[in-house]
Amino acid sequence: MKLKKLMGMALASSLAISSLSACGDKETGNTTTPTPEPTATTAPANTPTPEPTDAPEATATPAPTEEAKDPNIIYSYDGSAKSQALYFQDRGGARARWINTDGHDSGECFSIIGRSESWHGVSLSIPDDCIGKVLHVSYWAKHEVGEPITISATLQVTKPDGTSGWPERASNEAVPSGEWVLIENDVPVYADVTSPVLCWEATDTYDFCIDDVVVKIVEGATAEAQYQDLVVDKPDMSAVENISLTFNDENLFFGKRGDGTPAIVSGGHDDDFAMQVTGRTATWNGAEVDLSDYNLAGRTVNISYWVKVEEATEINVTLQEDTSDGADTAYNRLASSGDLTPGEWTQVTGTIEVGANTVKPILYFESPSETASFTVDEVVISFSAAAAAAPLEDISLTFNDENLFFANRGDGVPAIVAGGHDDDFAMQVTGRTATWNGAEVDLSDYNLAGKTINISYWVKVEEATEVNVTLQEDTAEGGDTAYNRIASSGELAAGEWTQVTGTITVGENTVKPILYFESPSETASFTVDEVVISFN
Repeated sequence: MKLKKLMGMALASSLAISSLSACGDKETGNTTTPTPEPTATTAPANTPTPEPTDAPEATATPAPTEEAKDPNIIYSYDGSAKSQALYFQDRGGARARWINTDGHDSGECFSIIGRSESWHGVSLSIPDDCIGKVLHVSYWAKHEVGEPITISATLQVTKPDGTSGWPERASNEAVPSGEWVLIENDVPVYADVTSPVLCWEATDTYDFCIDDVVVKIVEGATAEAQYQDLVVDKPDMSAVENISLTFNDENLFFGKRGDGTPAIVSGGHDDDFAMQVTGRTATWNGAEVDLSDYNLAGRTVNISYWVKVEEATEINVTLQEDTSDGADTAYNRLASSGDLTPGEWTQVTGTIEVGANTVKPILYFESPSETASFTVDEVVISFSAAAAAAPLEDISLTFNDENLFFANRGDGVPAIVAGGHDDDFAMQVTGRTATWNGAEVDLSDYNLAGKTINISYWVKVEEATEVNVTLQEDTAEGGDTAYNRIASSGELAAGEWTQVTGTITVGENTVKPILYFESPSETASFTVDEVVISFN
């Protein structure tokens, strides 16, 4: 049985092989395929081997470049930078506070808080070179009042007649509560205005938030003059020597200051009429006059007036002085009445010298009593030239009298030490960490504009370097600070005393000249003696 099974399997294999052999050309019926004769092939002609090509030179990947800043952008502030809240100026009782919640496109924004009047908010001063141009103002605004309110950026300007105006603003109909809304508009800064300021304010006294504030110049756009009807030729008042006011000619002369309201009333001191001031709600309220047209810088102002009060208090005269160098406004007392007896006329006099840099002197009556009314008559204001300045004396420093004269500049620390050039003591400067560090002195009190400064000094160093003297000049028009070399020592030999001299003419517009010692070596200490500074 097993043998039959094996024979059957062999027969099946034989049939399978025969079947495969029968597979040939179906059209010719050939059952076998002849093996082709090998064909001789001709060798290919010699092909020149291509010359090797140089690998391409590696091309350096360009370094990433910072995106160029738009030169037309004046301000670009967003809440992601906390310190930028400080750039907004307070307006009224309000201020900008940085908060780290719920910004427009980040987690931070500027919250305007502390508002007690609708005009209270924050502001940004617009540079004078934007006058006559068009600004594009854009910002995002939000509030949580519960109902829509207006949030606007209003342009405040001074018109040619000296009055304030608010001609243009960037605002919308109303900002819904709880939503960030983009507000933007083109704001022209007319060619005949001065002191432009952009002010953010809102309905009533509600707090509000702003973010992504951008103020930029619209390239090519101009803003023509709008107030030519207010331009008048003012008479030259610089030659006027006195102003005498009896109020009998209906010339009030003074205007409102704060809530104080001046008016001509009957019942003068020795005549029919006088000026009465009422409606005051703060000590600085009263009656004022702007004396800018009288060109009073450096001159003396004298005043005499008669005054009567209804309650015991003082009625004083103060001079507000706005300066050309951008310093804080000064409020200097011109005349003090002392405590006045109610119902009695009292004469008060006073005098003051106006600062040399004062461009806007405002004279005003005020009282320490916030609400006191008062009556003034026979006001005489006179002007005189300031006393001629005494010739400047030379400054001679040997440091033997313990007069250091100079102060720290940066990390430079000046001190008096033993071992002078030809005497016992000298000034040594140590602790420097930058080239401009050293010792400085502010010469503003010497009124040096247009004058020449000469300097001579002896100097010794511990390592070969230079020790030079530079004059830093801050100018009246608020331009860039200048740094002008007065004296250069050249390379000094270590351990030897060397005399150095120099001279410079101070700029006509310089209001703050600062003279200082420095060295191109960031850390070099040096010793200075026998410093002589003269002026002519």
